[in-house]
Amino acid sequence: ADQEDDPEENVSNAREIVSYAKDDIEKLSESHSFQSHTARLDQAVDEIVKLASLRKKQEQDSTSAAADKTVSKIHNLYQEFAAAYSAKDLQGVTALISEEWLSADGSDITDLEDTLDNSFSVFDKVDYSASGLNIRPVENDNFEGKYKSRIVGHISEQGIRHEEERALIEIVGFQEG
Repeated sequence: ADQEDDPEENVSNAREIVSYAKDDIEKLSESHSFQSHTARLDQAVDEIVKLASLRKKQEQDSTSAAADKTVSKIHNLYQEFAAAYSAKDLQGVTALISEEWLSADGSDITDLEDTLDNSFSVFDKVDYSASGLNIRPVENDNFEGKYKSRIVGHISEQGIRHEEERALIEIVGFQEG
């Protein structure tokens, strides 16, 4: 990191500069004014420390706010997914999934589209829910979403009800466009 970006390094450097300045002042002056100069230097160091601490806190708050905003967007994404799935909206579901998506069994987005298309045409009603969603940051501005999904499909004419529950872990991120 650049020296300018490291508040602790800036404080350390400021203290070192003040120490040298005090030594220089002491050598140049035997008068009582030395004490007032060092007092002003000490005040300056205290102010630098306060400013550096404030800057560090602002950076942490900014990072935390950005993460909170992203987590909120991910919760909304899962709500949109559940609504699209329950509406049997194939395009709505697949629009929320990366073209590069792969499942644990190696299925890709085309396989998923085929499976969903079949399920949506077999069942006249589908209910999808996600519960216990836990989101945590992982590398490359992505997040891990861990939750339990529940899918209930109904074929009313035949009185059939099919239910599936799964614990899932997914990598979630946002793409441009």
